[in-house]
Amino acid sequence: MIRAGTGSSTAKNPRSAALEATAAALQQAGLRTADCAFVFASTAYGGAFPMIVRSVSEAAGTREVAGCGSIGVIACGREIESGPALAVLVLGGNTIQATRLFVPQLRGRAREVAHEIATTVRPRLGANNLLCLFPDTYNLEPEPLLAELARELPGVTVVGGGATEDGSVGETFQFCGDVVSSNSVSGMLLAG
Repeated sequence: MIRAGTGSSTAKNPRSAALEATAAALQQAGLRTADCAFVFASTAYGGAFPMIVRSVSEAAGTREVAGCGSIGVIACGREIESGPALAVLVLGGNTIQATRLFVPQLRGRAREVAHEIATTVRPRLGANNLLCLFPDTYNLEPEPLLAELARELPGVTVVGGGATEDGSVGETFQFCGDVVSSNSVSGMLLAG
């Protein structure tokens, strides 16, 4: 059985927000540790993104963490569009395998990036597959990337959302494991 839960926080302290949102997500899922975690954090936490990702990883008990920075977040029945906001989704259970992925240097390389993603996930594909992607929206050409993924990974469902920011930074950020980067795509393959 797959267990999933979400949590959110608007705490001003980024570590507190990460721990609060992760604890709520684990509790909702009925898990002590997760197989993977997705993290979405508003621009207000910008400088603390690396600490947030590490804190979620530690609290969820998994290195399989992916997500991105955003203007706002949607979780737990509400949408938060300004100020500090953080959302965490955890998944666990014995029927899925989660594999995070990260590809840097998106700009002008959509087809090559798709090939790198396919090469990374192909050995991990299961009977059913969901590929979640969180690209830098300033540096990605989505049509060629998605077309190449469809060609290289037929039958794999692709979902996700573009990393955003509130206009104060001029770049977006993607999270993968303990890496925080821009001009990249992060993601997670859920297979089982």
